[in-house]
Amino acid sequence: MAEPDGCPECEEPDYLGYEVLGVYDGVLYWVCPHCGHAWPRFTEGLGGLAELSAKYAEQHNLEHEKGET
Repeated sequence: MAEPDGCPECEEPDYLGYEVLGVYDGVLYWVCPHCGHAWPRFTEGLGGLAELSAKYAEQHNLEHEKGET
């Protein structure tokens, strides 16, 4: 799986990979350190990883909007 070119929200080239311990051994979603937007690493297939990746990215975005991250 190729790494993204940058944030899909603000287009900054820097981003961080977030792991969720006990869920997946590796990066599950990406987060932009500039605007705080998160997006899934996996977008299709892979035995449910796309759904998990989207779920945790969306949870991060909701918490960010509330000022909790």
